[in-house]
Amino acid sequence: LRAPGVRGGGCPRFGRWMCTGVFCSGGSGVSLGGAADWVRCSFATDVNKTCRKPFAYPAADAFATGSHTDELNDGDLLAPTLLNAAPKIAAFYALQSAREQLEAGLRATPTGATLGVAVKDSSLARRMQALVGVLDERKLQGVKLTTLTKILHRKRPDFMPLHDKFVAACYVGTTELFPMHSEKDRTWVRYWVLMAAAIESDLRTQAEEWARLGKLAGGDVAKLRVFDVVAWNAGKKVIAQERRRG
Repeated sequence: LRAPGVRGGGCPRFGRWMCTGVFCSGGSGVSLGGAADWVRCSFATDVNKTCRKPFAYPAADAFATGSHTDELNDGDLLAPTLLNAAPKIAAFYALQSAREQLEAGLRATPTGATLGVAVKDSSLARRMQALVGVLDERKLQGVKLTTLTKILHRKRPDFMPLHDKFVAACYVGTTELFPMHSEKDRTWVRYWVLMAAAIESDLRTQAEEWARLGKLAGGDVAKLRVFDVVAWNAGKKVIAQERRRG
């Protein structure tokens, strides 16, 4: 399968600029203050529960399906709906058919697993193979990495980043300043291992900035969830700029 690639601009990725207090991805610079505004808005619980156009927190994060941490029931498979990635009917059936394999991957990944430790002890590739390898091994109609990571993140919030085209825009580009470039025959596991490692590097090397953003979100919010909000907004700007450039 061809892993997704998002054409990037000429600007360095997050890590190159975060050390100066500025987030930058794919040609779109974002101040730390701008990132803080995104986080405040996205994790404003009381506002989200009452406004006409709320963000997904806390609905998606606190969605109670009654399942165990190593279990994926039907509610878990439909949970991406609350993150604007609702599986279609065919995808729901496909996810049901892969449930046993996905649950085996969860059992092989400790509940307290973290992305940082997985990178440090070189277990990242093995753990990602257990969780997202199903995308390379069989045809799951209508299921791609975005849907799958939004399901698995809820079970392993400190280990599994969330993927979508906006996050990808922050890490996949056409210049040497991006950690990844499009590759025709790259597997989904290889693609996600590379991107997850790049995400971990940015979180680790800019720990102070992310800690500040995490405090704004609230102590119960996983760092990878905070990261997703910032990357989603930054990547959205990148793609919009590329469209304007034609």
